[in-house]
Amino acid sequence: MPRINYSLWGSAAKLGLSDAYAMSDGISDIGRVVASLERRSGLVACGGPQNQGVALSHGKPAARHYSVTLGEPCPGGGWIPRGQVWIALEIAS
Repeated sequence: MPRINYSLWGSAAKLGLSDAYAMSDGISDIGRVVASLERRSGLVACGGPQNQGVALSHGKPAARHYSVTLGEPCPGGGWIPRGQVWIALEIAS
């Protein structure tokens, strides 16, 4: 299975998350990354992932940017947001 390399910023450090990789297995790349973040943080995605556009390097696409809010489920329904994490997925050249 190929690796999906990604970088994080936003509330990532506060949530104990750092840059890493996820393994691709037929689910969308961002879906695999979010599942990896959920496992690593013990939280769940309660908002997103939302596409935030593409970063360019020397006029060419370098990374796809997304944001996702991670939180804890509330008893009785709803979520307690714990932080918003921004994700950059490398675009293979």
